[in-house]
Amino acid sequence: MSTIVTRAGKGSALSTTEMDANLTNLNTDKLENVVSDTTPQLGGNLDVLARSITTTTTNGNITLAANGSGVIVSGNTHLLNTGTIAAASGQDLTLSAQGATDVIALSQTGGVVITNTGGSGTGLITGASSTGVAMLTNAGAAAATDPAFNMLNGGGSTLSAGIGSALSLVGGTVGVTGTTTISLLKTFTENVHTSTVVTGTYAPSIADGTIHSVTMTGSMTINAFTSPAAGQTITLFFDGTGGTFTLTLGSNIKTPADTLALTAGGLDIVTITCIDASTPLYVATAINNFQ
Repeated sequence: MSTIVTRAGKGSALSTTEMDANLTNLNTDKLENVVSDTTPQLGGNLDVLARSITTTTTNGNITLAANGSGVIVSGNTHLLNTGTIAAASGQDLTLSAQGATDVIALSQTGGVVITNTGGSGTGLITGASSTGVAMLTNAGAAAATDPAFNMLNGGGSTLSAGIGSALSLVGGTVGVTGTTTISLLKTFTENVHTSTVVTGTYAPSIADGTIHSVTMTGSMTINAFTSPAAGQTITLFFDGTGGTFTLTLGSNIKTPADTLALTAGGLDIVTITCIDASTPLYVATAINNFQ
């Protein structure tokens, strides 16, 4: 494009020669299309009137790129009426609220769908390492008339708490329907004391817990608890896989039979309760060869 050179302070009109030298190619060198400006900038707001910002590239994307840590901010809640917000291939897509109390609201009359479009794997909703995720209906109000929260999956559903964490199902009524298998084995075994005494005299201690597992290698005698207290009850599971052994109970442990023959390969259960710590005095019941 031609450059118009001024004659500041010339003091007289431009001559024909000066005009020919400075006012040339104004018709052919003018900016006729915005595409000709490779770095266009606006001097004011861009008013599209009733038009659209579109692209003629087949299935082409329209990219809004903020600078640095800047974000795309909408002054209207209808930033996208329909369609898809997609990140570039291999990039994450983040929807971020700006204020501490701001939220991202996905409002849809027919519901909100979160879809895993991959060929396998799962779609995840995750919180940061120090925060959780809450899924609420009716803003989480605790009213009996609240709409229900349903988790449906044809392939099955899993509720899992991390190791050392609790998983709670809380409600006025908590129901489990269908063919249900609830495994308590891990919780049970975590509360069972494995005795190191396998033969001879054994004085179980309530400090080790109320359930003791004993794998016997020979006959055994129990006369009393360690540091007994009235009301204490200890249940002992005797595994006699090593052979047929005899469990002898002391005279202060009252039971229909003071001597119990524990079955080889069977599981025998003996429950002993202290009823008087000063004597001490106990009562015991037994189940032989529990299947």
